[in-house]
Amino acid sequence: MRTSVIQIVNELNKDEPDYQVITEIIERDLGLSYKLLKAANSVAYGAGNKIYSIKQALVRFGIEEMKKWMYLMMLQEKQNVDNRELIKTSLIRGKFMELLSLKLGKKHRHFEFFLTGVLSSMDTLLHKDMLEVVHELPLTPDVKEALLGKDNELRQVLNFVLLLERADWQLADRQPLFNYVHKEIVMSLYLKSIKWFMKLNH
Repeated sequence: MRTSVIQIVNELNKDEPDYQVITEIIERDLGLSYKLLKAANSVAYGAGNKIYSIKQALVRFGIEEMKKWMYLMMLQEKQNVDNRELIKTSLIRGKFMELLSLKLGKKHRHFEFFLTGVLSSMDTLLHKDMLEVVHELPLTPDVKEALLGKDNELRQVLNFVLLLERADWQLADRQPLFNYVHKEIVMSLYLKSIKWFMKLNH
């Protein structure tokens, strides 16, 4: 994985991330600088006033969105003709899980839900064991456990989303999550996730 991306993710996960340190890492990476400025001025991030510097872009994003964006970069760097669909699925899955977390009253954990979805196919994309993948990244214990298949709240929602992706309605209907979120709302959130993905590259 690209060193600059890992350095930024590690800095963002500190109790008090240093914007200056992050700015300097990005400025040394021309490709990353271009992508960040392009994203900061894009529809997906509600571009209003034009952003011309890395520091301005960081302020527009904020810590949480910046973390999210760095993981998106991590995925997109691995994209090729063969895995494009898998990456698309992973990104939609992450956003879908995040939106579901809000409906489940787990707003304080929305980033963990997002990450669990986004990273759920990282072992396949990197051709590595998932145990190795989770050790390389600064993740909360719950996210690590969910990715390793252990039964927790994040894993239960991930399993539910995987059933929907496979259109396994019989099993999905029996999941407790449908007791908390109506089926029509679930499907509208899924469509919202697809729209979010489509905006990413515009």
